[in-house]
Amino acid sequence: MSLLAVMEPVIVVLVAPLAFALAIANWNWSSRREKTTIELWARENHVCVLECDRRWLLRGPFFWTTGRTKSVYRITVQCPDGRVQEAWIRLGGWSLKADVRWDLDTPQPPGFPVVFPTPKDAK
Repeated sequence: MSLLAVMEPVIVVLVAPLAFALAIANWNWSSRREKTTIELWARENHVCVLECDRRWLLRGPFFWTTGRTKSVYRITVQCPDGRVQEAWIRLGGWSLKADVRWDLDTPQPPGFPVVFPTPKDAK
């Protein structure tokens, strides 16, 4: 039995946990970096973040335009005048530039933009 054959299981036992630990550390670092970026964005825009949830699958308006290197968060903020608003925020790349899409203030009717006459309009 060669030395390489004896050392191979030892190398796997040592390298696999190290790789796993590095992956967890990288995920933890990037999550903290993203949360810090959102807090800085909130401070610059004079809002207070009430809720901040990362979205893995349902990415709102960024669903088709977000790659693997970018993260999407659903945030709820309180404006200086007391209003509470919701938005989608996308962070990505090395600069972690924040791309924000605010929800509309007025709720839109569901479905297609088809207008049906009401009984009052029918003559």
